[in-house]
Amino acid sequence: MKSLLRFLQCCALCVAPLWGVAATITIPPDCRTFDGQEREVKPGTVLVLPAGERGPLTFAHLQGTPAQPIRIVNGEGRAVLRGEEYYGIKFRDCRFVRLTGTGSDAHPYGIEIAGPSTMGIEVNDLSSDVEIDHCEVHGQRFAGITAKTDPRCDLSANRGHFVMRNVRIHDNLIHHVGGEGLYIGHSFYGGYAKNQECPDTVLYPHTVVGTELYRNIVHHTDADGIQLGCGTVDCRIYDNHITFYGQNPFGPYQDNGIQLGNGTGASCFGNYIADGPGIGIVAIGLANNAIHHNVLVRTKGIRLSVGAEPADTGYRVFSNTLVDTPGPAIWLTPHTPGVHELYDNLMVGCAGAIEVAEGVEARLSDNPEFETPAQAGLLEDDHRAPEAPAPAAGAFPGRVR
Repeated sequence: MKSLLRFLQCCALCVAPLWGVAATITIPPDCRTFDGQEREVKPGTVLVLPAGERGPLTFAHLQGTPAQPIRIVNGEGRAVLRGEEYYGIKFRDCRFVRLTGTGSDAHPYGIEIAGPSTMGIEVNDLSSDVEIDHCEVHGQRFAGITAKTDPRCDLSANRGHFVMRNVRIHDNLIHHVGGEGLYIGHSFYGGYAKNQECPDTVLYPHTVVGTELYRNIVHHTDADGIQLGCGTVDCRIYDNHITFYGQNPFGPYQDNGIQLGNGTGASCFGNYIADGPGIGIVAIGLANNAIHHNVLVRTKGIRLSVGAEPADTGYRVFSNTLVDTPGPAIWLTPHTPGVHELYDNLMVGCAGAIEVAEGVEARLSDNPEFETPAQAGLLEDDHRAPEAPAPAAGAFPGRVR
């Protein structure tokens, strides 16, 4: 009887689609799990979260299509989800789904995920092709938004068996979280053997393809602002505003603005990163990353290394602006194979310029150094005056979006 009541409660209002009009289902505040398979939810359906407070919510088995994704949107007002234990919103076995807080013009972030849950929004259990936008996420004990499925002993979620594709996370506000702001993909591309169920088996995480992380505002994270791992193909991180990252890291080297982690070959551009104790942008992936037109202020600059399986191609680092780094503005670490290109980077008030480890091959050109912002033609909001003498380095349209 209880299961029947819960089943009915999770579909308080269902309007059959008219010609060309999507079906709409309103999910009542006491619903904790909405199962698309049980509800026979069709592609193109709109799921509405009414305004007001509610507890955590799991979406399971939602299957849209590229042309008709399933949309989850707030109603007229702000929907606030408070998770006490593990998550605020979780996706399990979902594909072609969009979670968007654009349901109310009065609220730029119409969906709020408040802690103290471990995660804010979790994309898990073989989910793929998920879009998340216009949500505010804060107060979690660990990460704000995560998207990955950990490797399994039956190999169903592992490399060669599953690929997480086309995850798009944009226009969100993530702040005051106990771990990373965005934690996308797995950290151990080279595999690991730590699963208690199969301790002698090396498990390889799935790859991440086509991920885009953009126009997010991330501040006051205890660990990295944004971390992307196993992003092998067509991944981009751009136009994000990241400040006060790495405020209380849980371990060494967990305090970076953006981490392009193991197994990652991505484009990272147009980001503003400031006021963190660690590296502004660190790349330890496939070495075929392009890092350009970023502005880094009062960070430890850009650090380039390699991960478990380096590519033959090198890093391309160009047209970045770096201000007030306590050490080298850009550092190529030892044993980083490939031929790396570093050009048109502007360094202002940095304790060091570009440092290339012995034996590492790099081509450097037109990387000017200035002692003060005025000499470099930088304005107070860290973008360049039209008459600035430096090359066209990183440009950012103001501090706050």
